[in-house]
Amino acid sequence: MTILADPELVGQIKDAITNEKVNAEAALKNVTDMFISMFEAMTDNKYMQERAADIRDVTKRVLSHLLGVTLPSPALIDEEVVIVAHDLTPSDTAQLDRNFVKGFITDIGGRTSHSAIMSRTLEIAAIVGSGNATSEFLKVTW
Repeated sequence: MTILADPELVGQIKDAITNEKVNAEAALKNVTDMFISMFEAMTDNKYMQERAADIRDVTKRVLSHLLGVTLPSPALIDEEVVIVAHDLTPSDTAQLDRNFVKGFITDIGGRTSHSAIMSRTLEIAAIVGSGNATSEFLKVTW
């Protein structure tokens, strides 16, 4: 909600719609891509760099509403699992039910990523920033 209330972000999206005559979806994507690039470039500040994932998550969720697309919901997991993913968005992590999700491992992320923070809050075991968990698990023959 904080990201969506940012006057700089919203103002630039409105300006793009008005001045560039693009639709809301394009304006949102173009402006948020610029903010994502700015945050990713903050290599001297890992906390701020991790905020790029937050903007990416909000963008994905707003775009899904604008386009009428339903996103997969981790809240629907109804059996015990350990999740292996490239990344978990803040909104995905917030939906995890610790009765079923026993842990997760992601390729990217760090101590200050929202998925790491949420795992501690939800008391779900997590390994973030493994670098290659998804590719290694794909090699496993069951």
